[in-house]
Amino acid sequence: MPHEPHLSPREQHVLEQLLTGASEKQVAASLGLSRATVHEYVTSLYRKTGVSSRGELLARFLRPVPTQ
Repeated sequence: MPHEPHLSPREQHVLEQLLTGASEKQVAASLGLSRATVHEYVTSLYRKTGVSSRGELLARFLRPVPTQ
């Protein structure tokens, strides 16, 4: 299993919103942040997870959990 990065509580909130299909604009409105601030959190998520696109980010966290 790949190493899971340490995400701040706000990064986790942004990620949770993105996983529901929300746009950066919708995340900003939901969390009471500016779009630029949300974009900075998304950029931080990319860096911490080693991905370069929203699709890669979502795929990483939407993978099914293996069962034994």
